[in-house]
Amino acid sequence: MESSDATTQILSKQIMVDGAHVAVLPAVPINHLYEYIVPRDFNFEIGSLVRIPLRNRITTGVIWENSNKKLPIGKVKAVESILKLPSIKEDLRDLVDWVASYTLAERGSILRMILNSSALSNTNKTQKFYNLTTTKPQKMTKAREQVIRALSNGIPKTFSEIHDITKVSSSVVKGLEKIGCLEAVIRPESMQFRTHNAYLKKQNLSVLQSKAAKQLIKLVEQDSFSVTLLEGVTGSGKTEVYFEALSASILAGKQALVLLPEIALSTQWLSRFEDRFGVEPAVWHSEITPKYRGTTWQATAEGNVSIVVGARSALWLPFKNLGLIIVDEEHDPGYKQEEGVIYHARDMAVARGKMENLPVVLASATPSLETLKNVENKRYNHCFIPSRFGAAKLPKIEAIDMRKQSLKKNCWLSEPLQLAVKNTLDRKHQAALFLNRRGYAPLTLCKACGYCIECPNCSTWLVEHRVKNTLNCHHCGYSETRQNQCKNCGETGTLKPCGPGVERLAEEVETLYPSASIEIATSDTMVSPKIAEKILKRIESCEVDIVIGTQVIAKGYNFPMLTLIGVVDADLGLAGADLRAAEHTYHLLNQVSGRAGRSEHEGNVMLQTYMPEHPVMKGLIDGKRSAFLKEEAAARAKNFLPPYGRLIAIIFSGEDEQKVIKTAKLLTSIARSNTKNIPDISILGPAPASLSILRGKYRYRILIKGKDSQRLQPPLKTWLKKIGNTEGVRIQIDVDPHSFL
Repeated sequence: MESSDATTQILSKQIMVDGAHVAVLPAVPINHLYEYIVPRDFNFEIGSLVRIPLRNRITTGVIWENSNKKLPIGKVKAVESILKLPSIKEDLRDLVDWVASYTLAERGSILRMILNSSALSNTNKTQKFYNLTTTKPQKMTKAREQVIRALSNGIPKTFSEIHDITKVSSSVVKGLEKIGCLEAVIRPESMQFRTHNAYLKKQNLSVLQSKAAKQLIKLVEQDSFSVTLLEGVTGSGKTEVYFEALSASILAGKQALVLLPEIALSTQWLSRFEDRFGVEPAVWHSEITPKYRGTTWQATAEGNVSIVVGARSALWLPFKNLGLIIVDEEHDPGYKQEEGVIYHARDMAVARGKMENLPVVLASATPSLETLKNVENKRYNHCFIPSRFGAAKLPKIEAIDMRKQSLKKNCWLSEPLQLAVKNTLDRKHQAALFLNRRGYAPLTLCKACGYCIECPNCSTWLVEHRVKNTLNCHHCGYSETRQNQCKNCGETGTLKPCGPGVERLAEEVETLYPSASIEIATSDTMVSPKIAEKILKRIESCEVDIVIGTQVIAKGYNFPMLTLIGVVDADLGLAGADLRAAEHTYHLLNQVSGRAGRSEHEGNVMLQTYMPEHPVMKGLIDGKRSAFLKEEAAARAKNFLPPYGRLIAIIFSGEDEQKVIKTAKLLTSIARSNTKNIPDISILGPAPASLSILRGKYRYRILIKGKDSQRLQPPLKTWLKKIGNTEGVRIQIDVDPHSFL
């Protein structure tokens, strides 16, 4: 026994000596590489996916580079296995390093987004396909004849595909396989993606669309890095224009990525894509199944799928031959990830385009100030489509000055808007009422003692959802049953909803228009792609007279008979300390307004506002976006705020408030002592966050502010190293913050 053990140790040592020393980045929240030995009989390359022992568990990592450390044998572990999956290419590894440097996130956390755990656990799945052989069955039945006919075109099919065509049972197929008439072939599931047809249904573009499309096609054919803003008013046909760029990418044998802010709800977009290219794209978002996720991940890495459309996480897929990235609605706040690795997908898409030397297209009717500044500085190209496609015209936008209106108690629609809805319904057209507030009421108050019902985990009010009879926190997910008794004073029947949500607005609409068909469209009702599709089809087929919705109805939908948009509270987004509040409000209201009058019928938009003189309202009503942008840009530039300055937010959180404050003050002290002689950097805070308690954790913020020419990440990285142990306090870094909660 001892002899055997000794022999094993000698063999193990021999393998270690002869093996290659490599540096591996594990897909865990760490920044540094670990040295491993790859046994000599393992085939690998730089970028190979590996299973490695790390501390007391086995995890997945990537061979990042050759190791020059050559630690002594006995202090270095061996790679357990090489995964039979495509390697992570050098340019994608370079992107991980760059993103880590820019966001100050751990490299391993970024790699984990690429090596999507649910995707990897479902890769290497295989499926049985059937081929027709030259052997003929001695006994021919009708069922067997149907199977043979289904396979006669020479394309292998799975049983489910054969069954869809013939409706035969599995025993028929198995019988034909047994007698040699059919041959079974095992293939990876990733082979099931069909090729898109670039020529299938080319659209008749307008002169302006054709000009923009030719510019994008030229950039695709040049096959080098560029960024182009595709700007066009709502309804101008930007999607059809960048479809032409996708077609050029297919013809060039390249893969393409299209990012959408709400892919799970974009059923109309997917239908248009399938109509144009013959098959659906591969999709990537949180609602897809683990099996489909694994299949898509592997197909993308192997180059077996040409176009992927997805949410921001699709940006991290390991494309084999990526040739084009399109970011639709590039201004949308949904591209900013606020948890885990905090990043903006639009900016990271541009970074990936530069790393992989390919064109990036940013499409929007209301581009962000950041993008417009890059156009102004000639960093980005610019395509502009100033008018709607065909006979459609931009809607007329008018303000209803709510200071001059007298609303009845618990009513939210002014008389002019009520009349406009009635006239719209009389013409057999559709109306939409926009209120960006979910639920029934944002606040529930006790009339007896003044108590407001708050979330026990967050410093925020609970939102009443009367349909579910619950009070919900929209930040942490806490929910409780709606009661009739005040939990503070014990009085019964004194709880009063304050303010309207979409559910409460629906009650008023039902009273005003009892014969109208009403649909509430929010993230609470459109909870899955299938349900969203049903709701959208009901609206599109005019089964709905009045749509009451939140921002989900602003996402590029096209409803030909929708001619009136009523914005119930146009001022809602202007409150708060968000430096982009005015810009975001303009974008949102412009996008919502763009749903009206998208066919030959004239569209009208009515904004209920208490501030008709506000630059946002004036810009929308007068149709002079440039005036609003000029004023907004001047205010930002004066104060060195993005995009004319740089910001990094540091959020400290923990269960012990004193520990959180102490850590925040320590970093502030270190930062200020190191920036005394640097006038381009200022430190603001620490101060309680707007949402000072979230999920039971106290939260404080510091804001580091610098001029546009000043890189803030290097000094911050140095300051963070000086803090030392922060046990019990979590520190989050948000470079280029968008949320100030």
